[in-house]
Amino acid sequence: MTNKNHIDLMESLRNMQKILENRPDSQEMLREITMMRFKIKPIFGNITEVDLNDFRLIETLWSLGKLEEFFKSEYPRIPVKERHSFIRILDSVKDRLKENLNKIDMKRHNPKNATSLIEMEILREIPRKKQVN
Repeated sequence: MTNKNHIDLMESLRNMQKILENRPDSQEMLREITMMRFKIKPIFGNITEVDLNDFRLIETLWSLGKLEEFFKSEYPRIPVKERHSFIRILDSVKDRLKENLNKIDMKRHNPKNATSLIEMEILREIPRKKQVN
């Protein structure tokens, strides 16, 4: 007997692929990223030199956020025996997206500061649960 809430791993991965391939326009992605609560924390360098509206940055952050949302919604539906494979595949996709993020030249092209380095951390803010007294 199979659980009707379970979904086939391959079907789930096809759904993930459809989500990541059917990106909205950049304005919609930016709006969704804001709702996903991404925060950029400067670690080293001048953050004002970063072009935060770079399309590749927006696209990659959107994809990472959608991947996380997909994982949260699909993981409980994946049969227990396939969960390890599911996690491994999604980790691989996440690692590729992170690698893409590291390769993006997000600096505004300013010849005066062509050699300055910038390091930043990109976080996803998780809202705290309200305490009931």
